[in-house]
Amino acid sequence: MSDYLSKIKDLPVMPEVASKILGLGSAAGEISFSQLEEIIKVDIGLTAKILKIANSALYARQREISDLRTAITMLGFKNIKTLVLLVTASGLFHHIRKTSFYQDFWRHSIVTAVIGQDMATRHPGGTSQDEMFLAGILHEIGQPVLLIAERESYPEVLEAAGNDAVALEELEQQRFSIDHRSLGAELLRNWNFPSLYVDIAAQSGTLAIDSPHKSTILVVTISSILAAKLGYGRLRADADSLLQELMPRANVGGETIRYYTDTFGQTVMEQDLVRTTLEMFDVKAGG
Repeated sequence: MSDYLSKIKDLPVMPEVASKILGLGSAAGEISFSQLEEIIKVDIGLTAKILKIANSALYARQREISDLRTAITMLGFKNIKTLVLLVTASGLFHHIRKTSFYQDFWRHSIVTAVIGQDMATRHPGGTSQDEMFLAGILHEIGQPVLLIAERESYPEVLEAAGNDAVALEELEQQRFSIDHRSLGAELLRNWNFPSLYVDIAAQSGTLAIDSPHKSTILVVTISSILAAKLGYGRLRADADSLLQELMPRANVGGETIRYYTDTFGQTVMEQDLVRTTLEMFDVKAGG
């Protein structure tokens, strides 16, 4: 695995600012807003995006926020940390920004994230809404990495897989002796992401879960299937049967599933969080 990663010349590198903020981890309560400002402000582009997001419909206030300290104070450490990682992720794959794959990939990831976050509010557990959202964003992060690594052959694999997520993993293994789940997990591990996100990248989409974060992985997998059912992403051939196995394990009932496929799905692209995140990733709402 590490040998494969070392061959990827254009492998995205976690920017220093994002790496520093991610490294704060559980020590966040010991850092002041002024210290956080000192870390972020050296990246002018990141600062501008945080201010733009703070003034978006997602966090709209009566007066415009014009300075980073106010934005940090208003949003809080957890939100700022999530935003920094999202902004970082949005810029890491600029090589493929103009491809249809980029658009489809981020639409699926964003809708998965929003469903997962909403589900976390309805079925509270050990994972916060912010963590669930970021988990959805990162759960298939290995796919764009494979595209960057195998620019000529991976599009052929994507085309051959069609709309079947299971077939995609099988074809990845046949062609590259690796799949996007294991590659994504290794990438996040190299970036020093918490084990929660590493395990989600590695084990979402499967029932073979041995991670201590099993409950979160189950919800992310359900959210990913629901996103695909709504038309955002590849709908695996065994989606319905897998859902039936996942639901009791995640304590999710049939009414909840119907809510997301019917009511929630009708307005998902109109939500402020979705519109703001799509804009951040330079992704169009429609296919």
